[in-house]
Amino acid sequence: MFGLFRKKPKETSNQYAYAPGTKIAFDPELVDGLKDDHQKLLELYTKVCAFYDKQDLDNLRTNLLSFKVELTSHLLRENTKLYVYLKSKFDSDPNNRELVTDMQREMGKIGHDVFQFLRDASQPDMVFDSQFKAQLDQSGAILVTRIKAEEDMLYELYTPIENI
Repeated sequence: MFGLFRKKPKETSNQYAYAPGTKIAFDPELVDGLKDDHQKLLELYTKVCAFYDKQDLDNLRTNLLSFKVELTSHLLRENTKLYVYLKSKFDSDPNNRELVTDMQREMGKIGHDVFQFLRDASQPDMVFDSQFKAQLDQSGAILVTRIKAEEDMLYELYTPIENI
């Protein structure tokens, strides 16, 4: 009975075809959103480095947490919207599918390593010393390299599937 008063969801007509075997259609705003995420991540990383240099530990910790939240959100969106779509789109194109799969696997490894670093850095007894800084610098270098690869190669593959 109460269901009678519930608003019906808006009917949306998606002009883009779903990736085969999924309910994921091309999103013309996805790549711009992911690139915006990259900028936020780089800005947060830069802030973390600056707070380390000043030894402003409260802001360092706060920005490390913000970085972790932003990275988590970005990786979830990439995994659920980008990689699933691309792998399905290139199901019959072994070269591109392998590229997408390899990049997803590599990002999984990078994500694991960075999250381990962030978990360690968020411990109350964490010492922000030269070892921390070396790990921070290494994470930053990996981040910059990965962002460039995604934006130059992977995101270029993200195009609509032709409706048949």
